[in-house]
Amino acid sequence: MKRRSMLSIVLAAPLILAGCATIDGESLRASLTSVSVVETALLEQKYMLRVRLQNPADRAISLDGFVYDLTLNGRAFARGVSDQQVVVPRFGEAVVDLPAVGSTGAVIRQMLELGSGRRQVDYRLVGRANADGTRLRFDGQGDVPIPKQLLDLAK
Repeated sequence: MKRRSMLSIVLAAPLILAGCATIDGESLRASLTSVSVVETALLEQKYMLRVRLQNPADRAISLDGFVYDLTLNGRAFARGVSDQQVVVPRFGEAVVDLPAVGSTGAVIRQMLELGSGRRQVDYRLVGRANADGTRLRFDGQGDVPIPKQLLDLAK
């Protein structure tokens, strides 16, 4: 019985330590500052997402790769990958431009939402960044009020 308990503890220790590393990694904060249309085609659009990364840790974080998904109003809108490199200083922030691709269907769904009287766009940017072989997850969300003039055009 003692051997099983000891074996369970030994096997669980790496998982517990990995969980702690994940908690530290999740301290990277991300917020979307702008979305620009780069290119449009019949079936897809290319965007540039400007993202503000904040580092609340007491050490600089060197990032060298990103994977991310952008949802608008709870629906998938765009996704991307980037091998861009950036250093986020300790207790500091950095702004990074990340390319993304979305479908025409996603744009049409968002336009229909505007026509239904929605007064704001809710966004969520979820992803991970590579930091010296460690995956740092980020999950930023917010909302953007829609100007009355755009609401009137959507009607």
